[in-house]
Formats: sequence, C-alpha cells, structure tokens
Amino acid sequence: MSLYVLVGHVPVKTNIIGWSKWFEFYWDSEERVVAFTKTDTVEISTVFLGIDTNWRLDGNENPPILFETMAFHKLETPKTLINGMEVEWNGEERIKSTTWEEAEQVHQEMVRCLISQNYQKETEDGPTTIGGDASL
Repeated sequence: MSLYVLVGHVPVKTNIIGWSKWFEFYWDSEERVVAFTKTDTVEISTVFLGIDTNWRLDGNENPPILFETMAFHKLETPKTLINGMEVEWNGEERIKSTTWEEAEQVHQEMVRCLISQNYQKETEDGPTTIGGDASL
C-alpha cells in the first residue's frame, strides 16, 4: 500500500507516520478538497485520498490513483440504515484521478453532466462551487 501527502497540489510519497500525521492535521480541512459543488438535489465532491487505490494486479507500474470525485444525490425519502441512522444522500457516480489537475477536470465534467442547464436557468446564482471552476 502506497501512502501520499499533498505539498501544495503535488502528491508526495511518504511512510505511515508521515501520512498519519498529515491526515490527522488535514483530515477535515480544505487542504484535501479539490472542488465541491452543491445544488438542492446533488452534491459533487472531489478530494485527495492519500492512499493509492490503483491496485496493480498485472505487475505493471501505473501512476497512483489518489483523488476521487463522487456525486451524492438527495433522496426523496431518507433511508434508514441497519444501525438506525437516517441517510438523506446517496453516492452513485465515482471517478478516480491521478493528479490534482486531472481531478479538477473530472469534477468540472461531472458538474456539466449531472447538473442540468434547466436548474441553472431557474436559479439566480446557479450551483455553489468551492475550489476549481464550475463554469458550465
């Protein structure tokens, strides 16, 4: 398992101690967030994972996959999980990326694909985006 931290927007390979210290400090911070876009019905989040999720079963050296873009759709009726917790959002689409720049592009493309032009015309400001560029 390969672990990484971010130095600016550049992933740098590290050991378990460096990774755990970095994530302890940055786990819930904007440092990991590439972009976040939200409407009333969908949230699209792109974050740095810090763990290479490119499982190389073929023995080839492929670039590490360190970023993930996910779309969460608001459910009409919240689901109740087995532990009794209610969930209002359902994660469906997921695309992984190797670099910060690629992750920004994937986020923008997912925004374009999932947020309809009609929604933007009906609202004054359109979707709210943090990080990246949500120009559609």
